[in-house]
This record gives sequence, C-alpha cells and structure tokens, in this order.
Amino acid sequence: MTDPSGSGPLAGTLVVDLSRALAGPQASMMLGDMGARVVEVETPGSGDDSRSWGPPFVGPEEDPVSTYCLSADRNKESLQLDLKSEAGRREVPRAASNHHPAIAPYGAFRARDGILQVAVGNDAQWRAVAAVLDLDAADRRFATGRDRVAHRPELIAAMEERLAARPAAEWLARLAEAGVPAGRVRTLDEAYTWEQTLGQGLVVDVDHPTLGTVQLPGPPLRLETLAGAPAGRQGHSAPPLLGQHDEEILGWLEEGSDR
Repeated sequence: MTDPSGSGPLAGTLVVDLSRALAGPQASMMLGDMGARVVEVETPGSGDDSRSWGPPFVGPEEDPVSTYCLSADRNKESLQLDLKSEAGRREVPRAASNHHPAIAPYGAFRARDGILQVAVGNDAQWRAVAAVLDLDAADRRFATGRDRVAHRPELIAAMEERLAARPAAEWLARLAEAGVPAGRVRTLDEAYTWEQTLGQGLVVDVDHPTLGTVQLPGPPLRLETLAGAPAGRQGHSAPPLLGQHDEEILGWLEEGSDR
C-alpha cells in the first residue's frame, strides 16, 4: 500500500480510478504525484489493458511487465473488482465516498425522486439545514463541524430519512430559501436537456451521414477576439465514417506532390 499520508498539495485526498488504458491512468498518476491516494480499480486476473501492451516488456520472461503500464501507474494501489457483477459494483461506493472528507454534511444525499448535492460549510448553515429538515440542530452528535464529521454515518442516515419524504425540487426550493447551497444531481438525459447546458452551448447538433442529426457534447472552451467576437468554430462536423474522406484526402496529397 502506498502511504496515504504522503506529502504534496493533494495529501489526504482519495482518488478512485475507474479508467482504462493510458489517458485516464496517466491523469490519476499525476494526482498521485501530488500526494493523493490513488486506488486503481482493475479487471480481476488480467488487470488494466496496458498491462498486456508490448513490446517493449521488461523483467523475467515468464512474467514480463509492460513498459506502457510502468509509465502510467506509479504512486497507486491496485484493487481488483468485477464491475460486471452486482457484488463488484457494490464495492465501488465503499471505496469512493460522495462526501467531503473534512466537512459535513457536504455531499450527495438521496431524496424521494433523485439525488441532491448539499454543501454545508459552517455551523450556521447546519442549523438552517436542520430547520428545513426538522432535525435537532443541538443534537450533540451534530452540533459542531467536528462532531458532524465524527458521526457522519448517523448524520447521513438522519438527513436521508427526512429527504425521502419529499421530491428533490421541493427540498431545493426550501434549502435555497434558507440560504443553503444545494443542487440537483442530474442524470445524463437530464443534463442534455438542462437549460444551462443548452444555453452555454455544451450540446451541439451534427449531421451524421447515416444517423441523421445527432446530439454530441460540445466544446468546453469559448474563444473570443480581444474585441469580444467569437473566435472558435461556428459549426461542427459529425465523426466520419471509416474511409469517408479517402478520395478527397488522397487527391489533396496528390496535388501537393505535383507542386
């Protein structure tokens, strides 16, 4: 096991890496470089895809190690879980909490028809939450931030028992009126139709050769000139079919060779 109390700006932070191959594991490796405790979830028996990539391999011939894997997995711990099984999927929430490690309540909570993110940053906000949920703000288990962190399981259970009584939208309205930061955790379908997603151009329509109009995640960056005019692409093309542009590109290359 790597030292979870190691130095660095992310010391004390837990990262559960469910990615595969190179890009995701390299990103989580960088978090480990900065002191985070990184738990890489791998397929039982075979592990991450990169463990079998090669050559080049190093080490004994009977048990070689991929240099691709070596390049992306330092400062990590490995946990084998079969995410296709119900038992394996149940283990993931135990490894990856949805709550802030040093503040409570600060995380995801189940309401009657969905999940809310509630962010209580101080005792005054806790008292406001307690009033909204009809909980005892003076309960000695929850009276201070330190108390709430120490009794997090009981706190979560008490809040979710209350939250289960009403729909998420009603709780959001009450929490907003009380000045408590909170928001809805949206499903993928909900995120695609959310007014903020659409208003910020985070969903784009493209014309696919065989599928017709397809919605795709839009670019996260917005480029502008110094005068404030848009400087990015004004339209987007669909992912191409295999070989769709063979003739066009080969012709362009042929023209270039004649110059």
